[in-house]
Amino acid sequence: MSDARKSPGAPVAVIEIGSTGIRLVVSEIGSQGALTTLDRAGKPTRIGRDVFTSGSLSREAMRESIAVLISFKELIRGYGIAAKDAKVIATSAIREADNRDTFVDRVSLQTGFKVNVVEDIEENHLMYLAVQNALQDEKRILSRSNAMILEVGGGSTEIMLLRRGRMTAAHSLRIGTVRVDELIRGSGSAPEFLHQFLEDNVRTACDLLEGELPLDTVKSFILVGSDARLAAARVASERNDNYAVIERDAFVRFADEVAALSVEDCVARLRVPWSEAEGLGPGLAIERLFLERTGAERVVVPSVSIREGILLASVRGPDPEHEEEMRAQIAASAASLGRKFRFD
Repeated sequence: MSDARKSPGAPVAVIEIGSTGIRLVVSEIGSQGALTTLDRAGKPTRIGRDVFTSGSLSREAMRESIAVLISFKELIRGYGIAAKDAKVIATSAIREADNRDTFVDRVSLQTGFKVNVVEDIEENHLMYLAVQNALQDEKRILSRSNAMILEVGGGSTEIMLLRRGRMTAAHSLRIGTVRVDELIRGSGSAPEFLHQFLEDNVRTACDLLEGELPLDTVKSFILVGSDARLAAARVASERNDNYAVIERDAFVRFADEVAALSVEDCVARLRVPWSEAEGLGPGLAIERLFLERTGAERVVVPSVSIREGILLASVRGPDPEHEEEMRAQIAASAASLGRKFRFD
């Protein structure tokens, strides 16, 4: 995603085509490279449900997505941003779709947006940039202790392990809220099966991670995503412009309370859209299970998303230090994969 450095004062638009929705952020770049958010927009879509059940995007999902993108094109035009200059990425759902090339071509023809389908390692790296920037004034969180950065999405769970600020491993697990929900619906299983399924998958993932970094040494547990932000809004003990802090016990209690609610109850009590409420329980449950395997006493929730990571990459342009960080992430992921299959 590295390209020419953007000039100060110029607004930049980033669009993320995710498993559960399409989201836009428009930001202005300050003279010192600081980002100021000018506008945000988002619309739920059925992209993930199509791909994770049938393997491809339906015509209806394509039409729906293109309609959203056309509306975003009109929005950014008001900021003087042409479609060709917007940064548009697609994550796990489009990455896995059999007809992703057809989708990308149709988007280009009908909207002028050029979609970049990012691989999981690049997705991890962009998220790392965003988190690092949000926590740059809190060296104790990333640099003075071992840390786990976790994001539960609709199609995958992204995990990064850091040993005193240095990347040790990066993984993308095929556990996501939409994927899990479709599995449960398709099998007609009881809620007890869901919990056991998540426990088994998280246990397997954590056993793999233990070979790279003992999880009980992880003292900084960093959560990214809408589920975590909702938890922070409800039960955070500390909050500022860049991040919030939730005590471990408070997060566990909140996750358990939400797990006991139906989707209808989540919408009514927590005042979240139906599209978010559907994945809220599974998302928090996955995060809770990972938290319990670490030695962290607090959960840190930065006010960022992958979109801020793209903006930062755009602001900085080619940066040898961050290129080296990404190479280290790729090497860590390759070594982890090799250990999984007992390479020589």
